[in-house]
Amino acid sequence: MASTVLQRQHRREKVLPSEDYVPKAMPHRLGTFAMTMTFLMVMFFINNPVATVGAGVAAFTYWIIGALAFFLPCIIATAQLGTTFPHEGSLYNWTQKALGSFWSFFVGVSFWVAGILGMVGSAGIAVTFLQGLNSTWLAEARLQGVFIVFILILSAILSLQRFRMLQMLVNMTTLLMLFVIALLGLAAFIWPLTGHHVATSFTRASDLAIQPGNYVLFSTVILAYLGANVSMTMGSEITDRKVVTRHLFRGGILVLASYLIVTLALLIVQGPHAA
Repeated sequence: MASTVLQRQHRREKVLPSEDYVPKAMPHRLGTFAMTMTFLMVMFFINNPVATVGAGVAAFTYWIIGALAFFLPCIIATAQLGTTFPHEGSLYNWTQKALGSFWSFFVGVSFWVAGILGMVGSAGIAVTFLQGLNSTWLAEARLQGVFIVFILILSAILSLQRFRMLQMLVNMTTLLMLFVIALLGLAAFIWPLTGHHVATSFTRASDLAIQPGNYVLFSTVILAYLGANVSMTMGSEITDRKVVTRHLFRGGILVLASYLIVTLALLIVQGPHAA
């Protein structure tokens, strides 16, 4: 019995080949800024607040409760695991250490499948954005499918480029996204000052209360906060271990602030019917 337990423990503590190979083969170029930009790119989807504003001011309550009950614990757990095991693969490596090879394989496959579905879903969001500009664009389902395939092919081509170029592209895109969020926040501030009607009342504290009719939004918020570990998939390429905690907590604050700002802008300008 004792020998079986020791054998299982030995298998779990076995060093994966990637733990030695990746640090030797890949440059350690990912600092706090680059990892924070990657974290934001993974975590923030600007369309997520649209699904929550139907609850009115209570949307803020859901974002904050979700951050405290789910997002913050995920960040803390990822920071602990990432600092202890800063290796390539994040969840795969950590699961192998804790539960062994079978469950690490299961988690790795599940993570991979979720990534494929996420790519298709993100390409579908691009279709929604284009139709928001002009409802006649990509009106037919087959055209939408062709456009989604085009996005996936473009993503595959980009993934074959040099890492430095890709990181620069991620940094620039994320900074542009933050600029758009800042513009939305500025618009929310200027809107009532220029004489426009505020579409949502913020005067009653009771509006912050959650109600049975909008409990389902909690699942939407939790889904929006999924993925805190994804940036640590490149854990062997960071410059030092301090990057792990720095980028997670700074990125987490930016993600929460961004969701609150976009939600506020939608409620002020368009109101709950924007959902």
